[in-house]
Amino acid sequence: MSNSESTTAPPSRPTSVNKNFSNGKADYAISQTGSEANGEYDHIHRTSSSLGAFFNMVGMVLGSGSLQLPYVLARGGWVGLIIMGVCGIIAVFSSIITIRCLHAVPGKRLLGFVDIGQASFGKPGRYVAYFFHALYCFGSTCLYIILAGTTIHTLLLPTGVNLSEKFWMFVCTFIMWVPYIILKQMAETAIISMFGFLSSVVVVLIAVVIAFSKPYLQSDHAPADNIHAVIQGTDINHVFWDWAGVPTAMATFSFAFAGNAIYPYIEGSMRNPQHWPYVSMCAMTIITAFYMLCGAAGYHAYGHLTVSPMLDNLPRGAPSVAAQIMIVIHVIIAVPVLMTSFAMEVEKSFNITPQFMGKWKERITRTTMRTVLLAALMGVSMAIPYFSQVMTLVGALSTGCVFLIEPILFYWKLYGIRNIPWYEHIVGVIMLFLGILAMVLGTKDGAIALRDAIHGN
Repeated sequence: MSNSESTTAPPSRPTSVNKNFSNGKADYAISQTGSEANGEYDHIHRTSSSLGAFFNMVGMVLGSGSLQLPYVLARGGWVGLIIMGVCGIIAVFSSIITIRCLHAVPGKRLLGFVDIGQASFGKPGRYVAYFFHALYCFGSTCLYIILAGTTIHTLLLPTGVNLSEKFWMFVCTFIMWVPYIILKQMAETAIISMFGFLSSVVVVLIAVVIAFSKPYLQSDHAPADNIHAVIQGTDINHVFWDWAGVPTAMATFSFAFAGNAIYPYIEGSMRNPQHWPYVSMCAMTIITAFYMLCGAAGYHAYGHLTVSPMLDNLPRGAPSVAAQIMIVIHVIIAVPVLMTSFAMEVEKSFNITPQFMGKWKERITRTTMRTVLLAALMGVSMAIPYFSQVMTLVGALSTGCVFLIEPILFYWKLYGIRNIPWYEHIVGVIMLFLGILAMVLGTKDGAIALRDAIHGN
């Protein structure tokens, strides 16, 4: 067996699940032939390269989450960097076992995260996976719409353009809508994901350079359009550990590393799916490195005065403006990629395909459904325009479950406790503990913070 096969091969299945499988290669042979026989190639088209999958993965995961990480360290202390590194390792394991679960059912390759839930726990598992997948996609989309609209509003205020944040949210949503209705499969999103990845890299590098070189204002007071900027000479405090901020940190890290609900579609677009573990490890290594760099730089510069997003701490100037423009570009690109995965799940469930409806009816139905869904999320975003609080709440409610809890529970159920190596059980127990911590305590903190923000406290 080659190295690539041994890396992708899952543990032995119990007899009831293991028939017709012999190794990792057999799994992927079924994903390329058996799934086609079962009609799954209506939704899975393996036309993307491994590099394209890498850009899809990094472009989807790396981004706006990095801008809250300095604030997370301000809440929980330097120990957050250690937790962040642990989450990066867990993210690799979580992504690999998620894809293993796609190949756990004899004779076919499951389509997505929702199908894994049903294969694991029947219809209840499907409904739970559906709920958290939807919550993750909807919450993240609302978050991105809020961030894009408020950022453009802030950028244009000094120029005398005083259009409301809600207006810019509408404009950004319309721009997101165009590729969302055009892109039908994840394989088609690799190019725009590459630009999303590059814009994220530019944002992080600009923020880090400013934080290490010229992080403070050289004046006596902060201007009205830069109220969170830190004045030169201000006392900055750092702590190593603050337990009160750890739940918020876990919720944010869950959001920053979450992507399990999208990974089945990225892997399903790969011409060489046996390369998935390598794609995952490379992507998560880069993502974790950028997260740690951005978090450490921001917290080092601004300490307890760090806000979310970190760009609000930076002194106004050409570099910070460029970073804000790049983050708007990133979130506008990220939404179509993110929502395409959910749309594929819905379209499969309701047979919205040319094979069932015909070409034109399918196109009209798909466009209408996606338009109504995105418009509804825009309405929610306009009603709750609070970036930091929404990110914490979304991270706690959905991504802790999607990233940490569901993958290991599905993995244990499909492969059997006795068939999984002991060291994977250790990682699994850690995932459960961190996931429950993020969901329970993080949801509490996020809900309180959002309530206070809405009431102006």
